[in-house]
Amino acid sequence: MSDRKSTSFILILSLAAVLLLACREAESPYTEQYTTLTAEIETGTKASVSDAGAVLWNAGDAISVFNGSAFDTMTLSGGEGSATGIFRGNMQGPAQVVALYPASSGHSYAGGTVLFHLPDSYSYSENGNARMPLMALVSGSGNLKFRHLGGVLKVSYSGIPAQADRFVFTAQGQRITGDFSAALSKTAILQAESGDSGNTVTVSFTPDAAVTCRTFYVPLPVGQYSDFCVTLYGGNTLLDRHNGRNDVNRIEKAGLLIMPGISADGDNISSVELFYEDDYTTQW
Repeated sequence: MSDRKSTSFILILSLAAVLLLACREAESPYTEQYTTLTAEIETGTKASVSDAGAVLWNAGDAISVFNGSAFDTMTLSGGEGSATGIFRGNMQGPAQVVALYPASSGHSYAGGTVLFHLPDSYSYSENGNARMPLMALVSGSGNLKFRHLGGVLKVSYSGIPAQADRFVFTAQGQRITGDFSAALSKTAILQAESGDSGNTVTVSFTPDAAVTCRTFYVPLPVGQYSDFCVTLYGGNTLLDRHNGRNDVNRIEKAGLLIMPGISADGDNISSVELFYEDDYTTQW
């Protein structure tokens, strides 16, 4: 092949490569089909817990939206600090049937029944995000209205040892984590079940000697919590324990059960029975 023909052939290949790359770049915006949904927190429903009654979405919040075959995750992209948030995500199909908060790969839906996955562990959130279970029925408008499926226990802890790295809530004889069935209804709830497994919720945090007070929120299914304990651990060491025993300790749908403030006593393990009066239970 002459030098001129060889040069022409190389130019043709180069042009073909440039055109192919241009086509791929032109197509790339269309491979990511982002969906935007508006999610409203129903009056009296909180995704962020405040004793003063704040109703808002928090930065980092994510929801699971059913696309007809599976759940896709959508993340808050606007509306932080308000009751109406804008969620955005790359969905594999149009929003259908149901959306759940918080997002989880463990959620599933089939045959008209939602299996809501309640985790057994969370990372501590400084902004008070309680991650209580919520469900929204999807309508054709693209707007979601979330309602409670359970409630929350609030625990304010002081005197936290410097080596503490996690808080654990244990419900005696009750399953409070894992998969729970929920009907597609505005009145649906998650109900605590009897059992000796799946009865702990762990909230992990980074040890910090300068932070001796923390507030923990434990998302829970509806039920009677007449016998439970809260503990602090540092590694494998039990640092503190408090018991809560009283028949009035009940989690209602959209209920916030506020535990009286407690403190680690510095003697490794304390066993203090905490009793609740009616005024410690707040119905949102």
